Amino acid sequence: MRRAARLLEFLKQAFGAEETFRMGRKDGTIGHASARIADSMLEMADPAKEWKAMFAGLHHYVPNVDEAYRRAVQTGARSLYERETWITVTVKEASTIFGQSLVHRDT
Repeated sequence: MRRAARLLEFLKQAFGAEETFRMGRKDGTIGHASARIADSMLEMADPAKEWKAMFAGLHHYVPNVDEAYRRAVQTGARSLYERETWITVTVKEASTIFGQSLVHRDT
């Protein structure tokens, strides 16, 4: 599985993430990587024999939910729900091409 590199590229294109670190393994997978989106750091890696794949969720707060949602879908996310209001917070959720869930809320 080489999904960490794909996830990094998705985060860069959809949310303007800045890749801050990448450590590759001999087999071409990523042993550890980090990226910054605004003031938040994300860390990820490809699974390995000693580090199994696990589910991850990401809650990303953005100033303009419509723009963030549009960019995510244009970059390859699959929309699961249309816009809805929940406890006076605008919520949109999109599933990335990797199966993780991305929830967008207006701040």
